[in-house]
This record gives sequence, structure tokens and C-alpha cells, in this order.
Amino acid sequence: MSYQITRETYGVYTAYCGFVTGAEFLESMFHNQNDPDFDRWRYSIKDFLQVTGHSVGPADIKTAAIHGLGAELINANIKIAIVAVDQGVRDLVTGFTALTHYPVRFFYTVAEARVWVEQDACV
Repeated sequence: MSYQITRETYGVYTAYCGFVTGAEFLESMFHNQNDPDFDRWRYSIKDFLQVTGHSVGPADIKTAAIHGLGAELINANIKIAIVAVDQGVRDLVTGFTALTHYPVRFFYTVAEARVWVEQDACV
């Protein structure tokens, strides 16, 4: 598995590593959205710093965004922090940001992402 999910008190941290397939990326997202505490989360940190390559394509991003719209009906109060230095990953995720109502921001470190998700949240 190319990702590890860590549930936290007010959200979730997903760390991706190695080569990430589109199916694995979607699987991680569906796993998080099906969590029994999803309706109470305030953030999702997606850490792509250890990714060495991926086969996530525009169709996968569109699928993620469509499912994200459904997830917003359950919880519209989630901030999504993307941690990535690779410009290709950042460009790909930008396709998601155009299709979602969730606030999404990019960061170069997990520490920076945590500062943002903790603002205005009960974290």
C-alpha cells in the first residue's frame, strides 16, 4: 500500500509514499470519507512528500472531486491541506481544487499545513 492513514482528534493525516496509483489515491479518499467520524472532522492533511511517482490522472482527480461533492453534504467544514514540493503533483491536485467547495491550500511542509488547519478549528 502506498499510503498510511492516521486518524487524529479533529481530522486525518494521509501520508503517501513511493509510487501511487490512481486506484490507491481514490481508495485512500474513499476510506477517509467512509470513516464513522467523518462528519466531525475539521481537516484532512494529504502529505505527498515521499511520493516518487504516480499514475493518478485527470480522470482520477475528477472522480475524487465528484465524490468530494457528495462528501460535502455530510461535512462541509473540512479544510484540505496538500503537502507537496513536486510541481507535477501540485499541478494535478489543482484540478481537484477547481472542482470542490472545500478550502484547499498547498504547503511545502507538514508543519505549515498544521498551522493552517488549526486556525479557526477546535484543534
